[in-house]
Amino acid sequence: RKQQRERRERRDEHEYKERMEEQGEWPEEWDELERQHYRDVRLARREYEKAHNHPTGNLKPSHSDKALTQKLKEAAKVLDIKLLDHIIVGKNEYFSFADQNLL
Repeated sequence: RKQQRERRERRDEHEYKERMEEQGEWPEEWDELERQHYRDVRLARREYEKAHNHPTGNLKPSHSDKALTQKLKEAAKVLDIKLLDHIIVGKNEYFSFADQNLL
């Protein structure tokens, strides 16, 4: 069952991506990370959290981290999905936008 579900999810994601690209709905300035977030939201998730790492260990959110969080928040609101958190992982530590009341 797990393999069937994973195959179905991959197929659904592939079909969705093809439709998006055919219709030209990807904003040109979106990078792959933003596209992945968008796919995550659109694949029927009602609440979600996002995480990425800063290999340098610097946990301070960059301007682009803050901008991405704002985009995720706006997209989630439009789609009636709750963004639980955006987490930056460093070396044995993390930064949580939710813990810092930045969502």
